[in-house]
Amino acid sequence: LAGNHKDGFQEEAPYNAIIIEGAVMTTPSSLLEQLTKDGRLITILRPDLSQSGQVVKYTRDDNDDFSRIVLFDAQTPILNGFGVEKTFSF
Repeated sequence: LAGNHKDGFQEEAPYNAIIIEGAVMTTPSSLLEQLTKDGRLITILRPDLSQSGQVVKYTRDDNDDFSRIVLFDAQTPILNGFGVEKTFSF
C-alpha cells in the first residue's frame, strides 16, 4: 500500500481492529477515527525516545469517545513516518 500510513485506508473504513506493528510517538487521530463503535487500536506509544514505549489499547465507545489502557512496556524503534515532524527553527 503506497501513501502516508498515518492516514490509514479510509476507503475501506470503518474497522473493528487496527494494529500498528511498531512504535509511534503519537497515536494518529486519523486512524482512531476509522474505528467502528467498540473498535480497538493497538500500538506501541513511545513519545520520548530516551525511554521504553508502552503497548497501548484504545477502544472507541458508543459516544465516539476513546478509552486507553496500557498493557505492558515494550522497546522498539519508531516506524518511518510516525516520528515527530521536522519544523523550521534557528
